[in-house]
Amino acid sequence: CGSALDPFRYAFHVDLINTAPYRGDMKGSVEELFQRLQSIVNMGIPGQVDNKKLKKEGHKDTRAEARMTLREYIRRLINAIMIENSGFRTNGRPNGLPSNIACTRKEIWNWAGSTGRSSLRTAGKLMNVRRTLLPHVEASVSEDGLTWKKITWTCSDAAKQGWFNRGGTATHPKKAMLVYDPAVIDSCWLVENADTAHPVYHECMLAPCSRYLSGKSLSQAQKFIEVCTETQKEAYRHYCEQKGALLNETDSNAKEIASRAPAADGSNKKAAVAAMAQNRITERNRMEQENPRVQNEHSANGSISTGAAAANGSNSSGTAAVKGTTTTDYSFPENPDDIPD
Repeated sequence: CGSALDPFRYAFHVDLINTAPYRGDMKGSVEELFQRLQSIVNMGIPGQVDNKKLKKEGHKDTRAEARMTLREYIRRLINAIMIENSGFRTNGRPNGLPSNIACTRKEIWNWAGSTGRSSLRTAGKLMNVRRTLLPHVEASVSEDGLTWKKITWTCSDAAKQGWFNRGGTATHPKKAMLVYDPAVIDSCWLVENADTAHPVYHECMLAPCSRYLSGKSLSQAQKFIEVCTETQKEAYRHYCEQKGALLNETDSNAKEIASRAPAADGSNKKAAVAAMAQNRITERNRMEQENPRVQNEHSANGSISTGAAAANGSNSSGTAAVKGTTTTDYSFPENPDDIPD
């Protein structure tokens, strides 16, 4: 189990004794207890794994018959432990045990704890035991909160102590111990003095930047973050491709526009204006060629003008133009000679 049970050991004064590896004979009572617990858990259920090896291909594999859920397995394991704790001790009666106390494991532990013969502590609330058995991880401390695996929590108690302040004389640890429940990550606990018999727990909630993960388990949250990361990468790749294409088009347009500009070789003003007028005529012709609506309008206007001219020519009593009537044209002069110096 490594250091996973260290918080439980520290909180309830449980001593850990390590023996040589691959030497089951050095802890025979422990190995026997494991066998008894397994026999109780596997009692009467399909899919239990036995010591028989698969001798040939196609042999029946009992593991394929497993039907038990994790919650059911944990419940059966707790029941097996309670059965063992209520069993009688077979290696003699402890010295000093009163005659009115049964020689069971549970009664012996209670008697030893009440008389000071044992350093074991009473669990008290179930949450105290649960928090010591949940995973403990180190999270980084930043202005956003406590972050671990791209999930950020915030703690009101830590905020009051200035953990999330930056600049000035703010002091805060770089790392913090968190206790989380893999089944739901909406909340966790910040632990102080985790390696002592009296740890202090502060409740933490998801920070605003991670509230989109609310209601998810740890595995679901990690999968969601992974998909979001891949989506962002794909979107950024598409953005870079589109940006490059648009920049190339802009660059080519800039070169084309620069080629149409009049040469800055010290020519006179009239030549420069003439070049600008020619560019205007060229641009107008290009727009008429590319725009069908403009072409249709010009065609319609041409038809009307032709019809009107024919009608006027056939009418012998046409009216003469009124003398003294002029029309002002405010358009840009296309002939450079019309531009005053």
